[in-house]
Amino acid sequence: MDTNRLKAMGNTMTLDEIIIREYRAGDEVQINRLHNEQYGTSRGPEAWQWEFMNGPYGKSIFIVAEHKGEIIGTQALLPIALSYGEQKILSAKSEETLLRVEYRGQGILKRLYDACFKLAVKKGIALVWGFTYAERPLRKCGFEFPSRLNHLILILNPSKANKMTGSRFTAQVRKRVGSYIVQKLLFRVFTLIGFLWYKGRNLKINASSRFKVALITVVDARLDVFWEAFREKKDFYTIDRNSAYLDWRIFKNPNLTYQILAVIYNDKIQGYIVIGRSKIVNLGYITDLCVLDEYSEEVSRLLVSHAIACLHDQGVCYIDAWCVGNSPQTKQYSSYLIKSGFLPVPRASYVVMKVLSGEGNLPVDPYLLNQWFITEIFSEGAG
Repeated sequence: MDTNRLKAMGNTMTLDEIIIREYRAGDEVQINRLHNEQYGTSRGPEAWQWEFMNGPYGKSIFIVAEHKGEIIGTQALLPIALSYGEQKILSAKSEETLLRVEYRGQGILKRLYDACFKLAVKKGIALVWGFTYAERPLRKCGFEFPSRLNHLILILNPSKANKMTGSRFTAQVRKRVGSYIVQKLLFRVFTLIGFLWYKGRNLKINASSRFKVALITVVDARLDVFWEAFREKKDFYTIDRNSAYLDWRIFKNPNLTYQILAVIYNDKIQGYIVIGRSKIVNLGYITDLCVLDEYSEEVSRLLVSHAIACLHDQGVCYIDAWCVGNSPQTKQYSSYLIKSGFLPVPRASYVVMKVLSGEGNLPVDPYLLNQWFITEIFSEGAG
């Protein structure tokens, strides 16, 4: 059979009929339809506009694959600034990787990515990164896979968390455990162990009274002052958390409800924690945690304990956090959470990266995960 032909929707056609082009105004109707069909969601035009058109670094690169007037695939790159100490690097997060099932395996995804990469280079984007389970297709597109995401979880209510854990991890467990009864038993044991771990650790935490915790609900100039102090002399890649980014990612996010809790001393932020809450289930997130070095232990423990209490009061039964890499900041971050009762769980999706400019143009090799500080704020919180 001719390798340049495939079957799609019952009709034989050539790959030349697939048009790869940039987004045009009005495409979002079909784009959202494709997204909602593939993920079983109901994303509307406002959420799409926020995610891809209203970012703090301008519009996303958005490429579509079209067949006979119908959009059958998409690929986007969201421009996001990284910092490495005082140096800023323009990067992009890979998003909206979608292709109808009947069109897969024909090289269309690579064509979508190649078109994205070409535009990204013109815009001065040095590095593309993201998170995925699709290892094989993205390797073909030139991505490297330096690590996988690790989750840190905290169980506040084992009976409610058991139901949610089952719905979130059943697909992964089924690959290893065929029996439904054994699956249910594993989830019950897992959530009970997580709850007991939290209770045992929580008893050892003494809440600090040296600093007070304040709720930040709007963009605050002190966030920029804090961020400049935090990133100074920090030798790792991480998202540049300036107030413009936080305003877009946290305060204007249409998908999840977020709060920023900050420790303030002499009208200066000493550290903050971002917590999120799903609108659908009783799931909470530790989205970010950054503290200055001077009072790091005390401030971190205070922030984490307040975050847990706040989410507990909101009815959350299960709190999720991310942990990636081996940088000192990452180890410090994970240690704060583990001391507070979070339990490390098996690795999840892959961290993927592709350098677009010469590596000499970057401070250090970005494929080394000991050069990164990655938290859940690297996700744009779209679901």
